Amino acid sequence: MEAVEAGSLEPGETLVESELVQWAGVSRQPIREALSRMEDLGLVIVSPQRSTVIAPIDAVDVANRFEAFGVLLAATLRDGAELFSDEDIATIAATLGGTDRVWPFAAGGLADEAFARFGNVVLAQMWESTRPHARRLRAVSPDLLPLELGGLELPLLRDAVGQRDGLAMHQLVLTWTNRFIEAAHTPGPERDGTV
Repeated sequence: MEAVEAGSLEPGETLVESELVQWAGVSRQPIREALSRMEDLGLVIVSPQRSTVIAPIDAVDVANRFEAFGVLLAATLRDGAELFSDEDIATIAATLGGTDRVWPFAAGGLADEAFARFGNVVLAQMWESTRPHARRLRAVSPDLLPLELGGLELPLLRDAVGQRDGLAMHQLVLTWTNRFIEAAHTPGPERDGTV
């Protein structure tokens, strides 16, 4: 799955189970489970003849997935901000200060912490199904994820987390989510939605 997320395998490329078994050095069962999981996530397409190909990357689909995730994350942070412990806040601050500050992945760090604190299973599942698509999109077409968190915005989010200001966190998450959606929906010189 990592090779698909990293963009090492091209959309349309055929995956042959026996070759995957040999490459990974495992039995067929783990390969079949991985292919089934990737099919469930929409990363591969399995045809009735049982050939498996890498699915196309659809920037609009990724944006739509992320929109639902971003709205739920924003609401979770808004409604639960006052419940964050000092330890939670320190962990979130470390996440936001990490090396990967591209918005979808920073949001994933926030989601991981919100899940750990509030046990929001739906939020965790949404991020789990969104993350591989965002990673693929970033690997194949990094210009679609230009949303570096920096300038004044990152300190604003850190301040909002530190002050347990749920409304400010909510507004920032929705702002960045909307920017991502707009970037994905804006036609580029070579873009019609699929990459």
